[in-house]
Amino acid sequence: MAGDPYKELGVARGASQDDIRKAFRKLAKEFHPDKNPGDTAAEDRFKRITAAFDIVGDEEKRRKFDRGEIDADGREQFRGFGGGGEAGDALIELKVQPHPLYRREGADLHMDLPVSVPDAVLGGKVTVKTPDGAVSMTIPKASNSGQVLRLKGKGAFAGGKRGDLLAKLVVTLPEYQDHNLVKFAEKWRADRPYSPGKA
Repeated sequence: MAGDPYKELGVARGASQDDIRKAFRKLAKEFHPDKNPGDTAAEDRFKRITAAFDIVGDEEKRRKFDRGEIDADGREQFRGFGGGGEAGDALIELKVQPHPLYRREGADLHMDLPVSVPDAVLGGKVTVKTPDGAVSMTIPKASNSGQVLRLKGKGAFAGGKRGDLLAKLVVTLPEYQDHNLVKFAEKWRADRPYSPGKA
């Protein structure tokens, strides 16, 4: 990486373009490889002088360098957000948006899992969407809404470990009215009434 081009040419930052050109011609003549055959130090200095003049000898590049938009090698710079005119660190603010399916608590993820009435009553296999893809989960017989089933190692990462995915069962009726289900419910209520929440 080249040094400060003004220092390489021995001129002040406020020097005119004419002064910069004069300084370059003088130094280039002094350190030119043809005048210093076999002198690697002189050759290296000549390269630095040439690179410096490429930056501040060009008015547009010089303005960009002075504003901190490019470095001494002509590469574009990313300026920080702190202001103060110092090419500073870039501050990046990350915001974690709520996920439509999962709620995060530490390394664990929580979700609601809709379950049909037959699967809740009889048990069965259902498909669960996890961050790693869909997996099969067994629903126990006589499951109720609010019951939580755990999928180990399918949660989020935190503190160097991975949490679990906890699926809260939500027994869900069909979106359409099932006449057979209605008749069954009417008969069930009449024949075997029970009060939820009581033993």
